[in-house]
Amino acid sequence: MRIVFVNLQDNAKMIKVLEKYIFKISVGKKHRYLLDGFLRRDIQVCNYISKGGRYKYRFLDIIDHILYPLRLFEARIILKKDGIPTKKIKTLYRLKDIHPDDMVILYSDGDRSQFSCMAKVVAFKVGCLLHTTCGSDSAEKLEKANIQCLYNEADLSKTGTMFHHYYKNLNVPIFVIPFVAEERFQCRKPFKERQNKAIAVGTITYRRDKEFLAEYGDPCLQPIRKMIRDAAPQLVNYYDSVMSDYSEGVTPKTVNKDDKFITKLRKIIWNKKHIGQQKSYFSFDMVDKFNQYKMAICGEEIIGVPGIGFVESMACGCAYIGCSRYDYAAYGMVEGEHYIGYDGSLEDLKNKIAYYQEHTEELERIARAGYQFAHEHFTGEAVTTKLLDMLQKEQGKYLQSRQKDSLSD
Repeated sequence: MRIVFVNLQDNAKMIKVLEKYIFKISVGKKHRYLLDGFLRRDIQVCNYISKGGRYKYRFLDIIDHILYPLRLFEARIILKKDGIPTKKIKTLYRLKDIHPDDMVILYSDGDRSQFSCMAKVVAFKVGCLLHTTCGSDSAEKLEKANIQCLYNEADLSKTGTMFHHYYKNLNVPIFVIPFVAEERFQCRKPFKERQNKAIAVGTITYRRDKEFLAEYGDPCLQPIRKMIRDAAPQLVNYYDSVMSDYSEGVTPKTVNKDDKFITKLRKIIWNKKHIGQQKSYFSFDMVDKFNQYKMAICGEEIIGVPGIGFVESMACGCAYIGCSRYDYAAYGMVEGEHYIGYDGSLEDLKNKIAYYQEHTEELERIARAGYQFAHEHFTGEAVTTKLLDMLQKEQGKYLQSRQKDSLSD
């Protein structure tokens, strides 16, 4: 079996990409476990490195084409620097090197060439629809690439209203996978020795594109987190907050369509250097923080995706508190058994915390069940196995369909 990525060295969900090194931006390789899992199996992992099509401006594509040998060198250096055994990654130089029975995985936040070049490729193509890219541009790219299925940490067709606006023509199966916590997230402190209240964690980010603002009216992607953070000083008896604003009080420079290229480039570079450093948020050990509390909160995103903090806190032995409006059942979790549900309001959150502060035996039972569930189902090996099983079954249907079409012709 072969799995093909397009410009893997640019995939920030799996690799510490070049700009992360240059601008010293925090790294969130949330899907690195998938790449590592593929490499451990009897799978040939390939990296197709495109020659152009990455940029909106044609003259940049021409430069990119000329500097193609340097891109090959960059890919080798970046992968090696990130601890990936480059001997296990087969580099593909031409589109025709991608075989009809290959599985091609495309990420919706990847460079433009991932999708523009894949339209001509005959293979089983899988899209990863990331929440931050949900919109018309992503929908158009995925449709042009002619993908056969999607996977994501939530089924946005069920939880996100934006999906129905822009992906109505993308009638493909959507497979849900949970977040996976790093191995360092472990239970270190006995439950009874922890503070009898909750810790609220997570980053507050913003989407200022017109589509998001037209849908929700406010640029905040996690309004529940913002609500919980802002109310923390008045609710110190119930929870503490270490939530962090991604911009940390710095207003990003808006990149407008009418800006000249140099102006856009200057704004982008300024934003890269000043936004997203979150020095205070990364100044403490999150594992130790979770181990200080009996409960944890990580407010969900309005677009329909929970935060990775729910998995990390459960792995550390906290009883997780999640909004009942979100689809935790998609991960196999049962409210009242694996986590505590509330209706999304501060009043209900306060009441639920107060109840479990008084009923500590019931609270410990939920925390223990959540801990066991996380370490059984939310591991890299378990999720990789489940995803591969779903994708291979779907690929089998695709290949059978193609075989029938060829026979009828």
